[in-house]
Amino acid sequence: PREDPWIDEIDRQPSAYPDHNWNERINKQCYAANAASRVIDNMGRIDEIINNYRYVSFNFGPSLLEWLRKYDGYTYDKIIEADRLSMQDNNGHGNAIAQGYNHIIMPLASNADKITQIEWGLKYFERHFGRKSESIWLAETAINDEVAEFLIHYGIRYVILSPTQAESVCPFNSDQWRSVANNSIDPSKPYILKEKNGEIAVFFYYGGIAHKLSFEHLLRKVEYIRGEFLAHNNPDKPLHMINVATDGETYGHHEPFGDMCLSRLINENRKNEDFVFTNYGRFLELNPPQDFVRLKEGNDGLGTAWSCAHGVDRWRRDCGCSNGGGEGWNQSWREPFRNALDFLRDRLYDAAERELSKLLKNVWNARNEYIHVVMSDTGEDHAQAIGRFFAEHSARELTPSDRTFVLRLMESLHNGMLMYTSCGWFFAEISGIETVQDMRYAARAIELAEDVLPSDTKKQFLHILARAKSNISEFQNGKWIYENWVDKFAFDHKRIVNQYLIGRIMVNDPFQIGESHPYYFYTLKLRDYKMAVKDGWQIYKFVLDFNDSLVREESEYIAYVFRNDNNFRTFIKKCIDNSLVEYLDKIIEKDNARTMIKDFGDWFTDSFSLTDLKYDTKEIILNRIFEKSLATLHKKVISVDLKIEDYLDVLNLFRELQVLMSEKDQVAVKELLNNYILNELHKLEETGIENYDFTSLIRIIQTVKRANLDIDYQDMVPIIRSSVSRRMHAAIIELNTTELRRLERLIDFTNIAGMDFEKYDIQNLLYDYLEIHVRAWENGDPNLNRETMALLFGMASKFNLATHRLESRVKHKGGSINY
Repeated sequence: PREDPWIDEIDRQPSAYPDHNWNERINKQCYAANAASRVIDNMGRIDEIINNYRYVSFNFGPSLLEWLRKYDGYTYDKIIEADRLSMQDNNGHGNAIAQGYNHIIMPLASNADKITQIEWGLKYFERHFGRKSESIWLAETAINDEVAEFLIHYGIRYVILSPTQAESVCPFNSDQWRSVANNSIDPSKPYILKEKNGEIAVFFYYGGIAHKLSFEHLLRKVEYIRGEFLAHNNPDKPLHMINVATDGETYGHHEPFGDMCLSRLINENRKNEDFVFTNYGRFLELNPPQDFVRLKEGNDGLGTAWSCAHGVDRWRRDCGCSNGGGEGWNQSWREPFRNALDFLRDRLYDAAERELSKLLKNVWNARNEYIHVVMSDTGEDHAQAIGRFFAEHSARELTPSDRTFVLRLMESLHNGMLMYTSCGWFFAEISGIETVQDMRYAARAIELAEDVLPSDTKKQFLHILARAKSNISEFQNGKWIYENWVDKFAFDHKRIVNQYLIGRIMVNDPFQIGESHPYYFYTLKLRDYKMAVKDGWQIYKFVLDFNDSLVREESEYIAYVFRNDNNFRTFIKKCIDNSLVEYLDKIIEKDNARTMIKDFGDWFTDSFSLTDLKYDTKEIILNRIFEKSLATLHKKVISVDLKIEDYLDVLNLFRELQVLMSEKDQVAVKELLNNYILNELHKLEETGIENYDFTSLIRIIQTVKRANLDIDYQDMVPIIRSSVSRRMHAAIIELNTTELRRLERLIDFTNIAGMDFEKYDIQNLLYDYLEIHVRAWENGDPNLNRETMALLFGMASKFNLATHRLESRVKHKGGSINY
């Protein structure tokens, strides 16, 4: 998970630039790409778009799948659809499998956390896919006998492991065990792992192929991957499985366009029929295990994993396994980091059992069922989930304050699991974003439970964390990182109030007493508001009701915001003391602004400024600050007396005479032409695409390109893309011929002008609806005619879709189509 634990949103992550965050970047490169993967023909056109998820087994963590549902509904729907279609292909066995809730190393988890991880992972799976999962993907394939017993208890049919984790095998009809500890296990068939409480099937993937896929660029050519699979074909075993397990991000993120290699393999295999794409559940049904397997115990009996040669030591000590890092670096920080979290977990457990046993029938059963509250959407759905939770688990009638108390501790225990997300130990340095994210979850867990934790909990936690030494001297240790990167920027209620108020002031959103606004999963209601001007400062007073819908907690805050142009100071206090408020109101009437700010700093324990805002809000505010001055500059540039053609003539003359224009002149001319083009694009919407003459605009853009002046598309492309997107529904789905012609003119302009823009989702829509409309044509839909179909195929061609097969179906049914 990458979400901020205080607001459940992902901050802008600068390392993911130009994307907003890493989810966004990897989604484009991998998750979305595999849901609609392009198969390119020999003319460079999109011949087919394949949903790869229909043909391979896959798992998505709950938080990532929720993010996709919220921010990329198309990809989310395609993932769900792929599982449904794969069930049709595989006799009721779907490709999707569950995952433990938040990717923790299961052998190192407490038993309570093991249970909750499995229960939450399975329930989240059922929420999204509408069925029970046959398997569960174990983070890093980390397993020992204890974990296997829990999987058996929950009815998991099979698990997927690395060949390095197998110790020995024995046929059912023999008692002779054969060692495969040298990675020599046959991965073409499933095995049975017997435990005290039952048995579970185990698949071991082909380690050599998986390694080549991940690290030797096997996905760069379809011939490479097909050849590798066929090299492992065994004619003497007509039914055997060649299975590989890799990071899903391999297919497009780690290996650029790796998704397209997979979709090409799927496409070509339809013709060659070299093998059959299936899934583990179906293969297990057709090929029941005939052999037992035993797993390696690992160091201290804690089991093994696929990415550590030392059992599961990578997530608890400096074992030598790491990614990245400088010369001389070590990972001795891992052990004290885990020790600090274990200390905090035990304190949380003690507090929960001590306090919640008075209010709930069974604390740990309640936590397992709390997933229904976690999964619920905001608003009424969330309120109903909370109601059902208390109806089932309350030991007695609970007051509203009792319920808030329980919810705070449940959320604390929730964050107490999130802080163990495995990537926090995986990499070379404790100051990495993954480890800091785990610390943020720990901080949130402490905050939520601070009223019931022993008073020295945080001090002791930091004392242990101080032993986790950073490899980078300026970052010192885990304690320094926590205090400077986590604690200082914890986005608590006061920071939320500060951002809410400054954000509204900066966009000139008028305040009204009694108004109520949702903000993240909080609701803020304005009870009182005043504004005065003194010594050039605007002084705002706010009294707000603050409702935390996550834990059903209501608070009251008073806030004073001092503003001098773009300089802000906000003073916020909880639990209003009316006598203090009256005194402060009198101070505002009498004192000067600077004296007031000093005195307020003494009376309020917390003050905030623009630096305490989230990155996205800072960006909005800075853009607003510079909006007027930049608008004035643009107007001055546009008001230059010379006609635009004069500048084009000068540019052409420089090019013809092969003379370099000075850098300062290039900047000035580029600014002028950029603004001219922007204004023309805005006029395009006002005038109407059907009436606009594109000739002049095309000439300008082509001249600028020939002069090697870089046009700044950052502001232009969104206008074009927005215009295209607005017309897509009417043009492509409803087949409105007027909108189709407008869209055609617009796309012709962008192609001639060389103005490229992101067409991915538009191509997806076109591809899907081409098939729908052609099928309707074949069924004699009276609303379709040759002209409409010609326009539609013409549009598809402009978006680089190959349409010859669909056109032949239309021609077969109703004559020729010309466009």
